[in-house]
Amino acid sequence: MRHGGSRLIAAFLVAMVVMVVCTSREAGAYTVKEFSNGGFLNIDYQVQAREAWRGIGSGTDGTDSTQDFYLRRNRLSFLGAVNDTFGFALQLEYNGGQRIGDLSVAADDSKYEMKVLDAYLTATVSNALQIRAGKTKHILTREVQEGCFDPLSADRSLFINGPFKDKRTRDNGLVAFGNLHNDMFQYRLAVMQGNNFGNNKPSDIGYRYSGRAHVSLFDPESGFGYRGSYLGKKKVLTLGAGYEVESSAVYASGTTGAQDYKAYTYDVFYENPTDFGVFTVSAAYLKEDFGEAGMRGVVDAQGIDGEKNGYYWKAAYMIGKFQIFERYENWSFAELNGVIGQKIKWTASGINYYIKGQDLRVTLEFSKNDFSDAASRDFRTMIVQVQARF
Repeated sequence: MRHGGSRLIAAFLVAMVVMVVCTSREAGAYTVKEFSNGGFLNIDYQVQAREAWRGIGSGTDGTDSTQDFYLRRNRLSFLGAVNDTFGFALQLEYNGGQRIGDLSVAADDSKYEMKVLDAYLTATVSNALQIRAGKTKHILTREVQEGCFDPLSADRSLFINGPFKDKRTRDNGLVAFGNLHNDMFQYRLAVMQGNNFGNNKPSDIGYRYSGRAHVSLFDPESGFGYRGSYLGKKKVLTLGAGYEVESSAVYASGTTGAQDYKAYTYDVFYENPTDFGVFTVSAAYLKEDFGEAGMRGVVDAQGIDGEKNGYYWKAAYMIGKFQIFERYENWSFAELNGVIGQKIKWTASGINYYIKGQDLRVTLEFSKNDFSDAASRDFRTMIVQVQARF
């Protein structure tokens, strides 16, 4: 663990937490400027700091446990509009110094780097037609579109991310969505770049086309993003489904031929605030299909971002400011960590303490995994996470 850097970051985070706790105003975006006709410019800062422990060391033969302090998310956002119709968003993220990954432990800290996470323009024609153009979240699954600072557990699913390296949650393209019938129904349509990195792709590769729809039977979920929990402020029952395709997305085998990509998902989210507390249940299934190209050695169809199918369910009970949660996931991969046909079961249990809702939250989570391959090492992970938003 890097003591000097960790202490400096930790001191900074403690100062921020004290500032949020002591201030009388609600945390929220800082308004830089307001213009006529509904125009504005806001600045928003969000951070998730983690102290993590993993029961294995770096490499497949690592026997010592690993302790790691890092910033899971560290974001500065500029949100604005020129009028009631046209707006924009620019979100920057500066991360690094992490050794504990989703399924492995690195020998060295990851490099610190600044990257553009989101950069898009918006146009609100009406409630039934809203448009995003640029780099933004892709729309297939509910889990990806849940707010990064609104998850039920410490984080969203490790496995339900979209395909293609460096495009697990975001892509470049055009998204249209809207709400119908008093916000009971919502549709989302997208045309995005898809697998377009490097030279290792078929020459006739197509765009990624996605569609998603949901129906909300109680309180509506009418925004672009979802939440892992509404903390008892809404009664929600939403059923959703999505489908997407990309023609000639990867090579069929080696460097010959081309293989289409297609995926589908369906999901359900239910939250019910009662006099006895808030009950939350959510589940989803996802299948990403490359015609078994991943099992035939095609790199772009392998790994945690490649060909897979599986599901998760998660549940929580909240009373006062405390929320206990449980998550279970079961996945089959064409290839994962060098193992063809790898399967994994992953469980997590924990508790959230909402000091100021999602604006200041502390999470304690214990998780463990179970690989189907006997040679793959199972491990346990503990995370203590502090989340703050300004």
